[in-house]
Amino acid sequence: MALYKLGMERQNLLCGMVVWAYAFQETRQKDSMSLNQMPVKGRISYTDCEMDGCFAPGRTGRFFVPFRKNSETEYAWSKAIKLSSRYFADTKEEATEDYNRVIDKNIKWYQEKIRELEEAKI
Repeated sequence: MALYKLGMERQNLLCGMVVWAYAFQETRQKDSMSLNQMPVKGRISYTDCEMDGCFAPGRTGRFFVPFRKNSETEYAWSKAIKLSSRYFADTKEEATEDYNRVIDKNIKWYQEKIRELEEAKI
């Protein structure tokens, strides 16, 4: 059981591994306040397109390819992403727990800012 969040940890993501990807990060952009990816199951690949050897074991992975909905044998190649854009976990439980922890951290930050603003009132 492991989380893969930092660059050094992501180097342990090898081609063929089945993991859970997730993300929650504020972007402060006008059209979207956050990057929100609830945990999704998929496989680590060397490429972002289907080709021979893309899941060959022993190579350091470069991409995450989610499974198609209701399948663990077919891949949604059009949704392949670079490993640096998500956090990863070995199990759904670990991914869900860390995903919620990141959201709770954001909630706590906003609650503190609201408290500071309330105190600033005359």
